[in-house]
Amino acid sequence: MDETVVIHGTGMDASQFNQMGTTGAGLVWSPFSNLVLYGDTTDVVAADNAGITISIAPDWGPSGTKNNLHELKVADMWNREILQNHFSDYELAEMVTSNPAEISNWEAFVGQLKTDMYADIVVIDTFHENPYRNLIEAIDPDVRLTIVHGKPVFGDIDLMSAMKGDDWEYINGSGFSKAIDVTSTSDVDGMQTWDEIESGLSMAMRNDFDDIKANWDDVEGMTDSEIEDWLGSNFDGDYRDNVNRLSTVGLDPIYTIGDDRFFDVVNRSGHANYHIDMTELYDYYDVQYNSDGNRAFVEDSNYTVPVDEPDPVEGCTDSTATNYNANADTDDGSCVFDNGADNPDNNATGGDTCVGICDEDVSDQAESDGSDPVFVLTIVMVIIFLAAISVIIVSKDNDDSQEVDKEEMTDAFIPELPPLEPPKD
Repeated sequence: MDETVVIHGTGMDASQFNQMGTTGAGLVWSPFSNLVLYGDTTDVVAADNAGITISIAPDWGPSGTKNNLHELKVADMWNREILQNHFSDYELAEMVTSNPAEISNWEAFVGQLKTDMYADIVVIDTFHENPYRNLIEAIDPDVRLTIVHGKPVFGDIDLMSAMKGDDWEYINGSGFSKAIDVTSTSDVDGMQTWDEIESGLSMAMRNDFDDIKANWDDVEGMTDSEIEDWLGSNFDGDYRDNVNRLSTVGLDPIYTIGDDRFFDVVNRSGHANYHIDMTELYDYYDVQYNSDGNRAFVEDSNYTVPVDEPDPVEGCTDSTATNYNANADTDDGSCVFDNGADNPDNNATGGDTCVGICDEDVSDQAESDGSDPVFVLTIVMVIIFLAAISVIIVSKDNDDSQEVDKEEMTDAFIPELPPLEPPKD
């Protein structure tokens, strides 16, 4: 069905993708996890040729990346080295923005910067002329600001301070710091700070009996033996038998940059490096920042900044017309000349009207009408009559407007504000 979203699809062939394409089903591509686990990834070219909307997202924690920025880099490497740049930078950017919104039927709410949509926004520092290349190559320090549903939740300290005051916490990385605010009064346990959440996860990774007994709500009021029985039934093996070695790993760092263990595991993976050299991933992160925290700007010789061409202006392009439009690009046939005619070169149909002595090519009737004293006098009388009526009307309008002004001074009309509705549910 068109509501179907296939995650991975690594075992599917072109005919199956064609079946998906005919129904409008979507595909989620997780290239990093596929390569680490299987040494290969989804045939996304076949999926694209079948008309399937493709989005990119990390797989689960043990074999996935930390965020879409890193997953984009794996997709970019695969696209460049294996797919011969089948996808453009713009299409890769769509796979982490508008495409996920489309296949989840959320395109009316998120995925684009448009009026009346939820303000889910990420602001990336500029170091590439190509904005889509800028997104693909961005790493943790390059994320200037993240806004979810209009609320600033992560970003540079100066921006978060300007928007949140002191309502944020430090979240430190390797040689850089950001600000984060995860608290929310509208959620259950929403006032947990980032430090509390991180500490709780670190404690869980240690799998320490005393920590579990003291801090886990599920074991409140239980005896030590009951806790041991509960742990044995809820975990794979005895929690004390050293089978669970997560305590030696520790909590995974929040940032990819500086996570040496992550890159070491990837570089030593035979599966991951079967088709491409995964050590090149670190090239995306081997970036030098200056004292201001910015990296050098890169001019992209193969990229041309798109310029929105304005719509052509239509109007009269004849400079002899009374309604000549100097800004018009194309003539729309609306030209009007002194006598209201459309063709100034044709005197018989209303070119330059002859008054008094006429050229030889002007009709006798025009000459006689223009030189007839009775005709001229009639025109003058009509003009005087119209002018008199106009003076009377203007005088009356002035009197009426003064009365209206007095009323407005005593009872001014104030329009109501437009309705301010909350975002759609």
